[in-house]
Amino acid sequence: GTEVQDFEVCDDDSNDGKEIFDLVDMQITILNGIPGTDVIYYLTEEDLNNQTNALDETIPFENTSNPQVLYIEVVSQNCIEEAQIQLIINPPLLMQSIGSVDYCDTDDDGIASIDLTIYDEEVSNGNLNLSHVRYFNSQQDAENNENALPDFYTNVSNPETIFARITHNTTGCYDVTQFELNVIPAPSTNTPSDIVICDDDQDGMSIVDLDAKIPEILS
Repeated sequence: GTEVQDFEVCDDDSNDGKEIFDLVDMQITILNGIPGTDVIYYLTEEDLNNQTNALDETIPFENTSNPQVLYIEVVSQNCIEEAQIQLIINPPLLMQSIGSVDYCDTDDDGIASIDLTIYDEEVSNGNLNLSHVRYFNSQQDAENNENALPDFYTNVSNPETIFARITHNTTGCYDVTQFELNVIPAPSTNTPSDIVICDDDQDGMSIVDLDAKIPEILS
C-alpha cells in the first residue's frame, strides 16, 4: 500500500524555518513502489476539492509556514485517495567549538590512549540528555557519519584535531564541531622527605601542614 506520511527536514544555520522539498522524491516515498499511480499536490483544501492549482512536482517547493499542510490526491486507474501531509522543519543543532583540551601523558612520549567520551558533555554544550556524540579524524567523515573513532582513541599526532558529530536524539538533526587535542607531559615530581612530628600529648594525632611540602615535591 501507499506510505502517506509527514516529511521532516532539518533547518540550515539561518534557522529561518524554511527549506526546499523535492516533491518527486516525496512522491516516490508515498507511492511505495506501486505502479501506475500518481500523487497530485495542492496548497489548499479548496484547490483539492476543485482540482485546481495543482503544484508542479518538478519544481522544488519551499514552505511558507512551519509546519505546512499539503493536500494530496493519490490517483490510480481504479480509485482516488485523498489525504493531508505535513512538511515540518526541525530547528538546527548549532554547537560551539570547545577550542582546545589538554590530556595528561603519563610516559612523556606525546601518545596516549584517550577516553573521548569524557568530552561528550562539553562538546554537546551540556545537552547530552538530548543528543549523542561520535568522534572522527576528518570533517568529511563526520559529515558522512562514517569511520567513527573508538571510545578509547590513541592519538597519531600531537596536537591533533578531532571532529565531533552531535546528533539530536529525536529529530536526527546534527552539527559538526572540532577541537584541538593536546597531549601534555605530566608534571615531574620529587619524593618529599618524611614528616616527623613530636606528639606532645601522646594521642597519636596531630595537625599536619601538607601544603608546606608542595615546593619540595615540585622543585
